[in-house]
Amino acid sequence: MFLHEMNLEDIFVLISRAGLDSVEFWLETPDFWLRGLSESYFSTCFNAYQYLSPLSVHAPVLDLNPCSINPDVAEISIKWTRHAISFADSIGASVCTIHPGRRTAHRRAGTADYQRLSYLLESIEPVSVSSSCKVAIENMEPKINALLHTPEQMVECLDLHPWLYCTIDICHALSNGNPNDVKDFIDQCKGRIANIHLSRPGTYGLHQPVAGDPVIKNLLFYLNDTGYNGLITSEINDLTAGITLDASQKLNILQKEVQFIRTIFSGE
Repeated sequence: MFLHEMNLEDIFVLISRAGLDSVEFWLETPDFWLRGLSESYFSTCFNAYQYLSPLSVHAPVLDLNPCSINPDVAEISIKWTRHAISFADSIGASVCTIHPGRRTAHRRAGTADYQRLSYLLESIEPVSVSSSCKVAIENMEPKINALLHTPEQMVECLDLHPWLYCTIDICHALSNGNPNDVKDFIDQCKGRIANIHLSRPGTYGLHQPVAGDPVIKNLLFYLNDTGYNGLITSEINDLTAGITLDASQKLNILQKEVQFIRTIFSGE
């Protein structure tokens, strides 16, 4: 969402200038989506930035809910999840992150909702196990109708599906303000973490930049001490800035994020 309104060519230019070494490509990037999700268009834009590899992919989530009580909504959501995994495989991505869905009503998720989650995972297993990329399900913000918002729920899901990995969203796990919740996810999911979504909650909502934040700094040191060497994805929502950011301001923010993260993991 940080570069939501930019076209693909400009997105890759800005990411390259920021010093990142990979990209999590979201299929619902408007420029890509409105051009018919053309792989040839993607390849043309990405061709000059092959060093931003391996890529990762995020499956579509807007307007979709694979655990919807409406069977048509659920089926089309599963279809797009499968499509994202196939797309990730075709471009040589290392990870495809998916969402578990949510209970349709604003009530606590129950047995029927987790059965729908199982149906999602059973439906995508054939394309997942035949893919060269890891399929990673993301922990959700602890809202009342959310699925997979605790480490215990995530571990149970991973145990039931040995082919599945997880993407740990630090901002989601930190939503209740307790850093130990993040550490619990890291500890209990160790060995099955394929991607880290990195941001923090703040005044203007979720997914704010982390540079200089002491809580995030300690959590990243903790993650580094576990030996984690997978992807770390800076997941920032530009709307949380409180002002409208232009491209140069976004570039400056990303550069600071990169420097902050690399300092921790390089031991400098």
